[in-house]
Amino acid sequence: MQQRPANLSPERIKYLRHDNDWSQELLAKASGLSLRTIQRAEKEGNSSQETQLAMRRR
Repeated sequence: MQQRPANLSPERIKYLRHDNDWSQELLAKASGLSLRTIQRAEKEGNSSQETQLAMRRR
């Protein structure tokens, strides 16, 4: 049975990104996501399971 990833809150995304000293642009490149997707996830907290998995891999 496949587990669903826990939601990443906007605050958690920002915290982890800042903790690693990464810009939104660097996270976008490293995860293979668009800059707009990273911005939306941080601002609105809207992200698909695929987006969350891509960010967790980095």
